[in-house]
Amino acid sequence: MRRLGSEGTKPRLPWASHLPDFVKDPRPVRPILAKLKDDPDLSVRRSVANHRGDIAKDPPTLGHELCERWLKGANAERKWLVRHALRPPAKKGVPAAQGLRQLAKA
Repeated sequence: MRRLGSEGTKPRLPWASHLPDFVKDPRPVRPILAKLKDDPDLSVRRSVANHRGDIAKDPPTLGHELCERWLKGANAERKWLVRHALRPPAKKGVPAAQGLRQLAKA
């Protein structure tokens, strides 16, 4: 059920239609992701990271701001989540994503 909270609200669902309202404005799902970001189950945290990655595709600044906020006081698992979420934009050379990934390695 926890993973479904993240998977079912992803703006770019890999197995169903996109959710255009969440593509346009992902802010309504932020409270769900905030509760799940430190979940003890790796599959849930991976889902949250992938969800963050989807959000960073549309309004990138919103996705980057949230990852930056999540890095404050982050444990190793949350740092991994942020690095995983920012892989696609970092690979494309987005400076903000690359910088946040570097912060998450520290």
